[in-house]
Amino acid sequence: MSSLRRAINTHDPDFARIGVKVNGEYRQLNDNVLRLENELYAPIRPKRTPRSGEKPSDALEQRGIEYIELRTVDVNPFTPFGIEVDQIRFFDLFLVWCLLRPSPVLSDDEVARNRRNQNKVVLEGRRPGLTLEDEQGNAIGLKEYGLKLFDELAEVAALLDRCCGRNR
Repeated sequence: MSSLRRAINTHDPDFARIGVKVNGEYRQLNDNVLRLENELYAPIRPKRTPRSGEKPSDALEQRGIEYIELRTVDVNPFTPFGIEVDQIRFFDLFLVWCLLRPSPVLSDDEVARNRRNQNKVVLEGRRPGLTLEDEQGNAIGLKEYGLKLFDELAEVAALLDRCCGRNR
């Protein structure tokens, strides 16, 4: 929350050059790095419905996470409802896997490695033979990396099927 609040309260010289109110008309809400908390476009955002007059960050800090918002889910153009049941099930499985997987605080080197991997996948994901860096910094093929992830997801899916029954 502190970094979000800092961005909301930090003056940005580039935005200041645009001006907030010019000739009696507003051009923007303010000249800070972020104008509103909802401008934080993280891939996944923790959310809490704020009470009347309450800032979203205060609601989160005081009452915790109510739900999460997946910002990277694209609408499926091949279905009339924008998303298929199997896609929802996959997201559910993936999020449970995220919840169950150990997740210690990442070092700066780990954050940098994850960003490099993400950029490679985004920019070169279809390139044959694409390699990423694994947790130890060793080269691993994108397909191999994905298969390793899907092996872990299959274990969680089997666990969910055992405890909750198969819902197909």
